Amino acid sequence: MTIYIDILVIINIYVTFFLIKATALFMHLHLSNLRYILGSMLGGLSSLVILLPSLILPLNILAKCVTGLVISLVSFGFGDFRSFIRKFFLFMLINLVFAGVMLLLWLFSAPVGMVYNNGVVYFDISFLVITVSTLISYFVIKSVRYIFDLKCAADVKYSVVIVYNRSQTIIEGLADSGNSLVDFATGLPVIICSIAQCKAAAPEGIENALSGECTIKGIRILPYSTIGKSGIVVAYKPDKIIISNGKTSKEVNALIGISENNDNNQAIFNPKIFL
Repeated sequence: MTIYIDILVIINIYVTFFLIKATALFMHLHLSNLRYILGSMLGGLSSLVILLPSLILPLNILAKCVTGLVISLVSFGFGDFRSFIRKFFLFMLINLVFAGVMLLLWLFSAPVGMVYNNGVVYFDISFLVITVSTLISYFVIKSVRYIFDLKCAADVKYSVVIVYNRSQTIIEGLADSGNSLVDFATGLPVIICSIAQCKAAAPEGIENALSGECTIKGIRILPYSTIGKSGIVVAYKPDKIIISNGKTSKEVNALIGISENNDNNQAIFNPKIFL
């Protein structure tokens, strides 16, 4: 069949956007529109490999991994190595599921108006059909993510251990999916604490940073808003954060955030931090 380059690129831009969106949804990432656009455009351009002769499997896998690596870097940023690898592998897993479904559809039904080659799919279908299908898939993924969050946020007592510059403090933890604050630069989640609770394991003078009286190296100022309230959070990266529920403990990669309006004696974290 005839493959129209413009339709091929546009459809794969749309599909890549969905794949990036699904990854961000699972990881609770807040990406800028620019990252979505650039990542999606790279995905659309990479679809041109469908025009090449069929690649041998190892070469096809290598090409997909390199493409996925570049798209992940552009879409999610690097941050720290472990966080980036998690985003990359989840993005590739979602790609693999999508490619597998498309391959099975092509092998067993060989629908008219569909070409599958080198891990890229081409549909000669209406934009309305692909839009409806993608929206349905997105809401399915969103529902699964919501169920996972509910399970993680079950009534469990947590303790949060914060280690900074050889000092340590232990705070009672609270899993709350309402805390969706993340560092826009690294994508790391922010655990909200009171200054009284975490001062023992925080940079010296951090309480003055809330009023803007001093600047401390490594401190990040993040805006936040809730219903009827807004302000700033002074966030820093401790040497280690360990969250325990009394039975198991896990070291997590996150920032500690001190809110100017927070007088809660608990460390409030999103349950997705365990993923």
